[in-house]
Amino acid sequence: MEQKGIQLLSVILILGLSALTEGAEVPAPCRCNMDPKTRANCGPPGITAEQCENAGCCFSSEVPGVPWCFAPLPKKYKEVCPAEVKLRQNCGYPGIPAEECEARGCCFESNPPAVPWCFFPHKVEEELQTTMEHKGCWLLAIVLILGLSSLANGYIQLSPEQCAQQPSARRNCGYPYISAETCNNRGCCFDDSIVGTIWCFFPRTEEEWKF
Repeated sequence: MEQKGIQLLSVILILGLSALTEGAEVPAPCRCNMDPKTRANCGPPGITAEQCENAGCCFSSEVPGVPWCFAPLPKKYKEVCPAEVKLRQNCGYPGIPAEECEARGCCFESNPPAVPWCFFPHKVEEELQTTMEHKGCWLLAIVLILGLSSLANGYIQLSPEQCAQQPSARRNCGYPYISAETCNNRGCCFDDSIVGTIWCFFPRTEEEWKF
């Protein structure tokens, strides 16, 4: 619970600091590129460029007779496969073929061991400004994903076959008195039912429990 509390506190701190130091997100230039006749008004007459952008709107005073402060185009998103192993959210089952995984609209990567090989893609914005505001949004997104992932499922969901092994064959993955949550967050199995054996241990690979 202590680890979850720290992650939740981190999210709250980032959200609070972001609200104190920044206004609304400034839209990317591509979202402001539209026919002036189609602009939807986003501010009162006489609004400044700074006020307009702080409200999350576009500003351009080059064309007369149309709104200078106007709403940006909707964001466009695309699906990408997360490169960070900890961001993988299981989309299949142990031993799922790559073809079946991809047919589900998911990503497939058969390494490293003891993590989901078939996992959901993430949606990201196609065009991102290379400004500190957007970098801050990305950092916040990563923290949120990691925190919510830990709160919901822990690091990974191991199958019973991966953790079914003789106590004498267990390979240590932790330290004395490690908690089940910390052990699972390392991607390892936890079983404290047998005294005098390793409680936190590495799971078997797919090849080991299949044969």
